[in-house]
Amino acid sequence: MKPRPATTGRSDVALIATFAVFVSVLMAPPPEAPAQSATQVLVKNIGQPLSAGSGRTAVRRPVAQSFTTGPNPGGYSLADLSMDFFITNSPALLAVKVHAATADGLPGTELFTLTKPPGLTSTSSGALVFTAPADSRLRASTTYFVVASCTPITVCGQIYQTGSAAEDAGAAMGWSIADYFSSETAGDWSNEANNPFKIRVRGATRQAAANTAATGTPTITGTAQTGQTLTAEPGTIADANGLSAGVIYSYQWIRVPSAGSEVP
Repeated sequence: MKPRPATTGRSDVALIATFAVFVSVLMAPPPEAPAQSATQVLVKNIGQPLSAGSGRTAVRRPVAQSFTTGPNPGGYSLADLSMDFFITNSPALLAVKVHAATADGLPGTELFTLTKPPGLTSTSSGALVFTAPADSRLRASTTYFVVASCTPITVCGQIYQTGSAAEDAGAAMGWSIADYFSSETAGDWSNEANNPFKIRVRGATRQAAANTAATGTPTITGTAQTGQTLTAEPGTIADANGLSAGVIYSYQWIRVPSAGSEVP
């Protein structure tokens, strides 16, 4: 950065650089895990009535149900996710994972694999609980997908569906479940109208990490004298909350006459 030299007739002008640092906390993890609430039901539709007909969809190729988190600034910790399942084949074939959503509202990047409940058999049924890995975090006001699939491709179970677009009472503020489900064919995902899968999401609200002020000073090179060029670099500026790749530095040169006030 090369600011324009001060224009003054005095040779005893000192130049002071001040930095304002703007940090994107979203992209930088906090220095330590913040406190969180006790585990609770964040959202569920398990109690809603079955959809018309069989009220269930076979799990063969990947199928998914999306849900959207609430606005808690610190985000959430995911404890477990239940699906109203009816296992019809070896449970070893079944995989349940959480994916991020694409810009098109379809399942995208795989985030983590959920652990199947112990003692699962080829006749297990009901609200089966799949446990999230330790420290599985969900961002605020963000859509995710729970994806169930069988490998190799064969029917390994069925997921019950509801004809209702409502959630059960007691959900955390702002949480919701989409009123449709998604399915994958030959690598392409599509959203199917109506009849969402019956799921339950449990976890905890996380306390946002305190946003601490940046520390350190910039490095200024050159001679503070009329007609000379000064160059400013970030120097030792640091932030306990982290400095993301998109951090923006702004600066202002201040002219200080020998006898007088600072002049921007």
